[in-house]
Amino acid sequence: ADADPTNPAATKSFNQERYQNFVMNGLGKSGLTEADLFLLVKDFLTYEKLQTLLGGAIEVNPDDVKQTYQAMSQKIAATYVTLPLTDFTAKQQATEEQLKEYWEIRKDRFKTETRRKFSYVIGTPQYPQGAEKAPEPPKPAKEGDPAPEPSAEDKAILEKRRKAELDVAAKMDDILAAIESSKGGEFENAVKKEGWEIRVTELFTASTIPDVLLPLTPRKTTKTLTQLLFDLKTTSDPISKFTSSFPVGEADWFIARIDAEEESRVKTFEEAKEEVTKQWIDEKAKEALKTAAEDLKKKIEEAIKGGKSFADAAKDAGQTTSSIGPIRNGETPAGQSEASAIFTAAQYVNPGSLTDIVNTEKGAIIAVVDQREIEKDPNTESMIMGGVSRFQEQMRVMAFQSWLTERNTTSKVSQ
Repeated sequence: ADADPTNPAATKSFNQERYQNFVMNGLGKSGLTEADLFLLVKDFLTYEKLQTLLGGAIEVNPDDVKQTYQAMSQKIAATYVTLPLTDFTAKQQATEEQLKEYWEIRKDRFKTETRRKFSYVIGTPQYPQGAEKAPEPPKPAKEGDPAPEPSAEDKAILEKRRKAELDVAAKMDDILAAIESSKGGEFENAVKKEGWEIRVTELFTASTIPDVLLPLTPRKTTKTLTQLLFDLKTTSDPISKFTSSFPVGEADWFIARIDAEEESRVKTFEEAKEEVTKQWIDEKAKEALKTAAEDLKKKIEEAIKGGKSFADAAKDAGQTTSSIGPIRNGETPAGQSEASAIFTAAQYVNPGSLTDIVNTEKGAIIAVVDQREIEKDPNTESMIMGGVSRFQEQMRVMAFQSWLTERNTTSKVSQ
């Protein structure tokens, strides 16, 4: 369509020439035809119509959107006390019987890691003399200019390096072919034929990979070497014990074979005792913390009803108060990592009232809201209306997805 890009309201018109060019060139590159395009447009229009029909009765209340917007755009100040989890952890003492009972019920949580032993080969390019190191890329004369072409000499070096890298990749493919044709029997001979050596590891787990393997970062994949080695699913077929040939490091290639495996198993009590003790203490400490926080909140609430301030009520309960804010949503003042959790708990609480107990990794927090102030913004109304439109669209999509799921279940097509 032709339109003035600086004027969104400009009238658009159909451009036959551009459309024909798109059909002839753009679609062809994707392996599609004009008929495929018509089907796609038809499906999209059907989707839009269904979404409109199914979501036609759904309405979003602007007041709800306004309340949400104001809750997220306000500034909050609060006073609070913290009950550190460490205070309760230090008090927990478990007997041998308690730990054994805990382990017996939950023993499936405590398992050994799978251990594997590998033989592997690393194929490294043998660069010819003078091409051992890649030349530095030429730099532009000044910032913003395009980089100049490498010199003829540098191009020759790069070509020699490329051939050496292609050669090592081809050799690794030959080794892999020998492995596959011999069901793994020719691994050692194929490696020896190329003048390389097979290296052998001891048994190790996914979390204790040998230092010698750590620098081997796989290329062309998001997986780590550990994942590639431990994701191998072995069967009765000897080939299943081998990885493929894959690139690692800057230009190396890698093939490995599983030589031995100790599968994961449930640990004995003695093997798991340290983990069991830690988990038992952690659970009991959190239970004690929860009870203490609820009791403290009740005491403070009763004291406030009796006319005391939050600070005085906390002091009478043996607690020290801290203050935070005024802060906006997402702000975290230095040294107050709990800020976000306090803001979330306080965003709908009236000043002078206590929030719900705020649980963090470090402990429990009891807070009183000192101040809530909605920040003025001249664009508030337009932002709220935009929010209504977004929520309306989201609700329509959800309605369509629910309808589609229900129809799929009723039709039993996926069974």
